[in-house]
Amino acid sequence: MLLSYYAVDQEYFDAGGGFGIQHRVLKGLGYPAVRTLQDSENVLKAYKEKHPTIDGQQLSR
Repeated sequence: MLLSYYAVDQEYFDAGGGFGIQHRVLKGLGYPAVRTLQDSENVLKAYKEKHPTIDGQQLSR
């Protein structure tokens, strides 16, 4: 996933490596298959619905 290729202060940002989902999120949802960006979004939304707080703090968005 490329976030930006424009230079900032003459330095280019390489967004290689993508992102991950915590193991506890996948485990808590029964290890759903995550193959697309939409799958990732669905997993995160499902986890938030199931666990609206973490350490007593409301999750944002």
